[in-house]
Amino acid sequence: SERLVQLDARLTTILKGEDKPRDVAEQVEFAQVCTLKRLHAGAARFYHEALAAQPERKSHRFNAARAAVLTGCGKGDDAARVDEKERARWRQQALDWLRDDLASQKEQAAASEPKARAAAQQMLRNWLGHPDLASVRDGKGLDQLPTTEREAWRRFWNEVKTLLKTESGVSK
Repeated sequence: SERLVQLDARLTTILKGEDKPRDVAEQVEFAQVCTLKRLHAGAARFYHEALAAQPERKSHRFNAARAAVLTGCGKGDDAARVDEKERARWRQQALDWLRDDLASQKEQAAASEPKARAAAQQMLRNWLGHPDLASVRDGKGLDQLPTTEREAWRRFWNEVKTLLKTESGVSK
C-alpha cells in the first residue's frame, strides 16, 4: 500500500505530462492506480504505452482491453475528456487486444495438457461474464454501437463461445 500512495502522489503530474513513468513496469503500475480510481482513459493510455514498448507483456492485455472498453463506452471519472472518435479508437484497440489474447487462448486450448486447456477455458468464461466487457458483449450496450463495430464484436464473442464448445478446443 505504500507503493500505491507513492504512485498516487505522482499521478496528477504524470497525467498532465509534467512527469513520466520511469519504465514499462511503472506504466503498468500507473494503469492499475488509474483503474482503482476509475480513471479508465488514463489506465488505457498507460497500458497502451506499456504494450507498445513491450508487446511481449501479454499478461496485461486483458486488463488493457478492459480499460479500453470502459473508455470507449464512456465509463469512468475521466470519460468526459474522451470524444466519440477517440472512444471508437479505444473500442477497436480493445477488440484487437482481445483478439490477440484469443489467439493465445486457442494455442493453449490446443495443448495436450489438461491444466493448460482448463486455464484457457477459465479465461474465456471470465471474458463472457466480466462486467467490464458487458458494453461490447451484451444487449443494450452492444446495440448502441455503430453497425460495423457491433458486428465485429458479435463475431468475436461467437468465436469465443465456439472455442468453448468445440470438442477440439478447450472442452477436451
